[in-house]
Amino acid sequence: MKRFFKVIKKVVLSLLIIIVAAVLGLTVWNQILSLREKESLEQLGQSIEVNGTSMRVYATGEGSQTIVMLSGQGTLSPIIDFKPLADSLGKYYRVIVLEYLGSGLSDDTNSKRTSDNIVEEIHGALQKLNIKGQYILMPHSISGIYTMRYLQIYPQEVEAIIGIEATMPNQAKYESEVLIPNNMRVLSDVCDVVGITRLELNISYAYLDDMYAGGYYTREEIRQVIAICSRRSISKAQLSENNLYHHNCEQLYNYKYPDTLPVLMILASDSCNDFNSYAKIKGYKESWSSLHEEAMSNTDIQSIVTLEGGHYLHWTQKDNLVQLITEFMKKYVTTKR
Repeated sequence: MKRFFKVIKKVVLSLLIIIVAAVLGLTVWNQILSLREKESLEQLGQSIEVNGTSMRVYATGEGSQTIVMLSGQGTLSPIIDFKPLADSLGKYYRVIVLEYLGSGLSDDTNSKRTSDNIVEEIHGALQKLNIKGQYILMPHSISGIYTMRYLQIYPQEVEAIIGIEATMPNQAKYESEVLIPNNMRVLSDVCDVVGITRLELNISYAYLDDMYAGGYYTREEIRQVIAICSRRSISKAQLSENNLYHHNCEQLYNYKYPDTLPVLMILASDSCNDFNSYAKIKGYKESWSSLHEEAMSNTDIQSIVTLEGGHYLHWTQKDNLVQLITEFMKKYVTTKR
């Protein structure tokens, strides 16, 4: 019996040694790759200081009109995410991509991610870039909420809104609140340092597979997204943004766009089908399209278009987006810088 326990002890000790060696090896591998990637990531956009924090932005194009692109919640690298669409639109307009604090290569922040704080972040960045109103805001997903609040605080600076699958505040009326505990970030930080995040992304990550499958991103850009996420997979800002989602929506319940403001909302067919199926199961009368329609106040200059595809339309429908946007701009947006 004593010999049996000695054997078990040796096996357990051997397993522990193997696990520790594997963790150390994985950590060293991760840190070496992080150092090698540093130069490549530094070439993505530029850093500006906004209220004492470093914020990463990307600017392209020399047009007389300015489009400001604002990313969805949890976007790993807003600059890369929007780059194909931004560069295509840059043939006609000046295009700015902002990476919110806590996303992409921008600093993280302890500041609560209320709509007001995010609005001031956007406004501060545009001032730093010497971009004066009027300009066009182009929100994707949750940034639809922030642009509505922006319109309330800086109404004279916005010429138009072009939403890509933009979140509507009344959407929260039909969604359960999902709060994420702050200690979740501690686990993610450990995974980031050790290299587990990088390993997972390299082995299998559907988000990146879908992104690459659209045909607009290079392998190098996908590697850069992996590099960025491997450094910070979950930020303090992202947790706060998620946990304040319902609060930010409630502040804008039943909001309508000003009737003098040109608005184009571009929706995805997959989202329409998914929300409509969900609403039917729950017994709601709303649809993904009607949530956007109820925010409209003047159908002469405000409209909704649906394209085939999923939530990230700019991954798969870039060319059609460019056509819709340029036609809308020619018809309704005439202000020059």
